[in-house]
Amino acid sequence: MLAFIVSLVAYTDPAEELYGIWERNMGKNRETKLQTQYHFAYAQHLAPYRTRNNVTLLEIGANTGDSLYAWSEYFREPGATIWGMRYGVSDSRMKKCRAGAANCAKVHIHDGDQSSARDL
Repeated sequence: MLAFIVSLVAYTDPAEELYGIWERNMGKNRETKLQTQYHFAYAQHLAPYRTRNNVTLLEIGANTGDSLYAWSEYFREPGATIWGMRYGVSDSRMKKCRAGAANCAKVHIHDGDQSSARDL
């Protein structure tokens, strides 16, 4: 008798995982982001960097910070740094980070205008 051992490995689709992270972190803005289905493209291109240490991501147009907190959760390594460039958004309008203390500590904000070479 020949016996086969089957190993079941849990698989999580990177796009679906990113979708869930956005759902948790994006607040009122999530419907627009989720409807665009950018999570499929982002997951495909960014997944190889997700578990690398010392990844730095810059999001231009960070607005109130919702997506920055989602990225801080997505790039799970403690050495990751998430930068957001915002324009015309005061600190009082920034959303509270709900991604956990370790992830929130990865997020940094820079005030600047993306059309200014000096600011970039």
